[in-house]
This record gives sequence, structure tokens and C-alpha cells, in this order.
Amino acid sequence: MKFHLTLAAIVAIGFSSPAMAEDCAEDQRLIKHHYGTTCIPENAERIVSTVSSVTVPLIELGIMPVGSTGGLDSNGQQYLRSSLNLTGVDFPNSDMMFLGLPNQLDFEAITAAKPDLILHGVWGSIDSIENYERLSMIAPTIGVHIQKTTGIDLHAFVAEATGTQSKLKAIRELYDAQIAQLKRMAPEGLTVAVMQGYKGSLLLFHTYPGMGQVLRDAGFKFPDLIEEIEVGSRKSISAEYLQELDVDWIVTSYRNDRGQTPADAIAALEEVLPNWCEALTACREGRVIYLPRDEAAAGSIMGSVATIYALTTHLSDPARQLSK
Repeated sequence: MKFHLTLAAIVAIGFSSPAMAEDCAEDQRLIKHHYGTTCIPENAERIVSTVSSVTVPLIELGIMPVGSTGGLDSNGQQYLRSSLNLTGVDFPNSDMMFLGLPNQLDFEAITAAKPDLILHGVWGSIDSIENYERLSMIAPTIGVHIQKTTGIDLHAFVAEATGTQSKLKAIRELYDAQIAQLKRMAPEGLTVAVMQGYKGSLLLFHTYPGMGQVLRDAGFKFPDLIEEIEVGSRKSISAEYLQELDVDWIVTSYRNDRGQTPADAIAALEEVLPNWCEALTACREGRVIYLPRDEAAAGSIMGSVATIYALTTHLSDPARQLSK
């Protein structure tokens, strides 16, 4: 079987050219991804994921990875962030191998998992060519930028890599149906801002992997301050810009995987500006939505559905409608 080429070799021979597809072995196919193009198995059987945001879509598409990175709780126990809530699967109740933290990959464990395909999730500073090349020496590796591949597009990428397009079709139809329901609750031109307090600054998000894409797909409008942010990125601002975020609805989130509640999200915003609620019409009139981040930020169809249910419930509440 033809072995996967490292990134350096790809660059050296111009492997990204479509004509090079003929160089893939008979039982492989060429796929384009974050780092270039790679020959991958037609029917991979032992798939590894380096980030939970890719692992969860794999499970939702009917693929059980042989291994994944994860997190460690305060007791040192391994867990797959958001997965138990959204898929019912976690390390203790499955055969998945724990492959380290997303930013501290356990390459020995990855090798021991004997993968025939590695899905490497990258975002922000976790975008290392060195890691990609090292993974590529273990098995064919494809990279996906999970912040820029938002909403159902993440499932589409994973489905293309794993040949699960038939399952993707059902997931896409479910998502579209839920978005259509949300649209019926959102008057045209409704404005929204996705924000959260963080260490005394206000974090704004162009999209947010799940929640922000749901809002955009449902037709919500975002203020210029947010539209100017690159897709998949975030921006930290000071309280002086708060008035530029005077929108119809505000959406924020809290780390439910760490035991947080909406009170923690409120405290973080008050650290930015103690009277932030009085400064924004949406908050004064009770139109702030606090969502659990595991569901709201996950690259997950069930996370998106849960988020849509929550948004629909808030938008349909007569006591929280816009003032006439």
C-alpha cells in the first residue's frame, strides 16, 4: 500500500495538484484538507481523532474512533468533553483509547492505537505543522480547522473523509428542519451579539462553532463590530465599545463541564463593567440567553438541536418580546 507523504514531501513534489490524484493507490482516494491534499483509505477501519470537536461528529455519523484526545477532570479522570451529554459515549463506557490532551498529544498512544486514518483537529495556536508531520508518519492524516469549519460543514468534512454521506444526509435534514423552526420565531432583521466576559475583557465571536452558526443560518443580524471579525475567530474588547453591541438579543455561555451556571457568566460580564446590564437594552428588558457551552459550542448536531430548542423557547416567550 502506498504510504502517506509528510507535508515537506507534499510541498516538494507539488502533491496538491489535482493531477496527482492518479498517484493514490487503488484502495485509496485523494482528499483536500487544512494542510493540503492526502491519499486516504477508501474504507478506513481504525480512525483516530485528536480533538473532541471532531470525535463527537464521528460518533454522530456512526463511526466509533479507536482513540481520541480528551480532558482530565479535577480527580484526574479521563473524559471526552461534551460527548456524554450529546452522544452518550465517553472513555469509561467505550473502547476508545485516551490519546492525551489536544495540546499535548500522546504520540506513543496514537501509534499503539494502530490507526489507518487520523483526523487532526486544529484551532488557534493548536495549528502545528510539526504535529501534523509527526502524525503523518503514523498514518494518513488530514487536518480540519474546527473554528473555521462551523455548523453542519464540520459533519460534511468528516463524512467525506469517512464515506458516511448517507448518514450526513439525515443529519443535514434534521438540522435544516430545526433551523426552519427557529426562523419562524425570529422576525426578519432581528439583531444579536454572541459575547462573554473573560478576565476583565469582553470576548466577541464571529461565529462560534455551533451556536453562532445556528444564529447566522436562522437569519439573525450581527453588529458591525462582530462582522469585522474573521470567520472562526474572536476579538477581545474593552467596556468602552459596549454601546456598539446594543442589539435585540444577547447570547452568552458558561462552562457547564466545570460546574458553572449562568451566575458565572453574569459575574464574568460584571467584571468587564459592573453596570453592563443597564448599558444594554437587551439586558435591561430581559433578552439575554445563557447557554451551557458544551452544547452551544460543540461541533455536534445534537448540540445544535439543543441550542435551537433553547433559542426557540426564549424567542417565543411573550414576556420577553421586543418593546413596541
